[in-house]
Amino acid sequence: MRRRSVGLLCVLRFLLPLVLISLSVAQEREYDRVIAAAAKLTPSDIPAVQRDAELGDPQAQLMLGLAYGTGRGVTADDKQSFDWISKAANSGYAFAQSELGTMYAKGEGTAKDDAKAIEWFRRAADQGDRNGQYNLGTRYAFGYGTNVDLVEAAKWFTKAAQQGDSKSAVDLGRMSLFGEGVPKNESAAAKWFRQAADAGFPEGQYTLANLYRHGQGVPKDNVEAVRWMTKAAEGGFAEAQTNLGNMLVAGVGARQDCKAGIEWLQKAADQGDSAARALLQAAADDLATLVAALVERLQLKDQKFLLAKTGGMVGCSFFFDQQIDQRLHAVAPQAEFGAMAITPAESAARLALRFLLPIEERN
Repeated sequence: MRRRSVGLLCVLRFLLPLVLISLSVAQEREYDRVIAAAAKLTPSDIPAVQRDAELGDPQAQLMLGLAYGTGRGVTADDKQSFDWISKAANSGYAFAQSELGTMYAKGEGTAKDDAKAIEWFRRAADQGDRNGQYNLGTRYAFGYGTNVDLVEAAKWFTKAAQQGDSKSAVDLGRMSLFGEGVPKNESAAAKWFRQAADAGFPEGQYTLANLYRHGQGVPKDNVEAVRWMTKAAEGGFAEAQTNLGNMLVAGVGARQDCKAGIEWLQKAADQGDSAARALLQAAADDLATLVAALVERLQLKDQKFLLAKTGGMVGCSFFFDQQIDQRLHAVAPQAEFGAMAITPAESAARLALRFLLPIEERN
């Protein structure tokens, strides 16, 4: 009898995590379905959703609340959004409780109230809602409406990350990397960053790339660093675009490719990344210095002449073009700017040929 009980206990210990994971996946799919359905609502869908919401269906109440919040199928109305999501939350619907916490945190449809935000995030988190767990962890991490408590933050990030929440996995990875709220453990940090990276989360890919670049929690490997940095950059993560640009320009982890490197820097700069902008501003300064020297030597400063911009990275980035134009106007105020119809190489070849030809054949 004892042997049978032990065997049953072992089976339960094996099955319980699978059951919890299955419930988590089912909840995630339900939440995704509700969000997707709310995003597709049209005016003709609203009467049926409204009817179900008025009959007390919490999913319909949440969908109607989301519709009023985004203006999908109805005129946007934050107060109506708050009222319907409140009904769903008060019925115990975890997804609505997390959404209601967000509304209190942002002051959408109601007065901003950090204490109530925490209350509703906790209700959702206690039901296993990973959004509620992540948001509650964030409250403790930054002290929104409560004292900073990194141990408590790590606890809730762990719960959410174990359910596959990529934002929580990245935050937990950083806490593990620096020993904040959890023991410092670079291998654990790499595990959490990899989880987010494998899920296609650009910030997770970026942080994993940096671990490979510096050999933290993983063997130092610049090729792997470039691979993950590229994924993050392609996902639109500006810091990754800047770092990838620098690595390609310097030939770190990949064949040196200045053109591709500067293109990535331009993408980051156009998103407002300060590091990329500083690098491109320095490049624009260098180019302007060169043009100023040529203008001075050719005595063109007070003369009108055509200054053509062509080749390289010109025309690839609004930010870079703006920086170039500002500096060129300063060093060559009389110049008229235009585009050159031929490449710099062809222009140089024509100029060289002109000097090689006899004077009477030059044109």
